[in-house]
Amino acid sequence: MFGILVFVYGGWVFIQGAMRELRPGWMTLISLAISLAFIFSAVVTFGYPGTPLGEGSSTLVTVVLLGHWLRTRSINQAQGAINELARTIA
Repeated sequence: MFGILVFVYGGWVFIQGAMRELRPGWMTLISLAISLAFIFSAVVTFGYPGTPLGEGSSTLVTVVLLGHWLRTRSINQAQGAINELARTIA
């Protein structure tokens, strides 16, 4: 159940990003990985032999979402610093 919530809430960012990309890229790769892990885990839950990957896919979504947030934050801070520098020079 927790894996479903993490997949839907955290993974939706990557699935939307993959849909917006014209060529396969980073968002496509991440959305493919988390979707396949989620689907396989759901199939195993309903009787297919194997080990469910719910915790692994939840961890993957969480770690990648954290990395995405840190990357976006650092880009925004760098853009702010460049704009401030441009204002002081001009």
